[in-house]
Amino acid sequence: MSSYKIVFLVSEHQEDPVEVRTELIETELRGLDYELSTHRCSSKDDAISAARYADIVLDLGVPISRDVIGALEKAQAIICQAHGFDHVDIEAASEKGILVINSAGYCADEVVVHTMALLLACARRIPQFHELVRTGRWDTTTRSDALRLPTVYGQTLGIIGLGNIGRMVARRAQGFDMNVIAFDPFMQPWIAAENKVALTESLDNLAERSDYVIVIVPSAEGTSNMITSDFFRMMKSSAYFINVSRGSTVDEEALIEALRAGRIGGAALDVFQTEPTPIDNPLLQMDNVVLSPHTAGTSDASASKGQTRLGQEAARIIRGERPMSPVNSQFSS
Repeated sequence: MSSYKIVFLVSEHQEDPVEVRTELIETELRGLDYELSTHRCSSKDDAISAARYADIVLDLGVPISRDVIGALEKAQAIICQAHGFDHVDIEAASEKGILVINSAGYCADEVVVHTMALLLACARRIPQFHELVRTGRWDTTTRSDALRLPTVYGQTLGIIGLGNIGRMVARRAQGFDMNVIAFDPFMQPWIAAENKVALTESLDNLAERSDYVIVIVPSAEGTSNMITSDFFRMMKSSAYFINVSRGSTVDEEALIEALRAGRIGGAALDVFQTEPTPIDNPLLQMDNVVLSPHTAGTSDASASKGQTRLGQEAARIIRGERPMSPVNSQFSS
């Protein structure tokens, strides 16, 4: 059998901390017959030129559109170094019988830690107090301001999306004696019960009951703008909204209006509708909003794990084995 041609497409916009380390990929491919090449891509044409004759396409942040998929002549699989796969046209890949595989779980620990950090930053108002101390505004009113801090212990956390990361967050929250509820129409009740999580019958019910709401769902047709102004109207005026999934899951204008009107207590966001978010986004001017630049899953460890996962999944394809995390519906059952 001739060598498998593997191409690694890396977005030209990726920053140095996620620089490609092909030795981690090749460690997993040891003993197999393959050729691996890396290509920096800044356009659709770059991706087509690099991947046209590839058997396996590894992808780090490069959009794989219908046009790119249509140009692939040999590809068996597209493997993404990411949880999210919304940058790949799944329908087009499925039509051509091309597996699309994500790296589910590779940065789960980081996302969970970041999620809890955002929750605690909201509850303890860490950014606000940091700024107060840094600018010399620690005065006689500070103590009275601190007495109005919300608590965490005994509060209700509502998780939207009880997948692997959602369940991990639930376990960490239970360590703070939080009551955990969740909305996930695809979750088996026995799995929720096993994780001591009560499933709610609707998003509205979750909004009404939660003191903190966390969104942890993939970007997909059913999750686009799933959080609307109606959801924010159902939330407690003291509750906090936290999003570590995708900006597309939330009507950002509705969130801004809810914050302006005081309908919710505050928000913590790692993701936005447009990224990087524009400097004139009103969210950047609100002192009850905690922000981070889509870094929930980022660390030295997760970057290494992601590229190791690419090699593992490519090796499975070459050996004719089932990949660990296919996302096309016809291959995922």
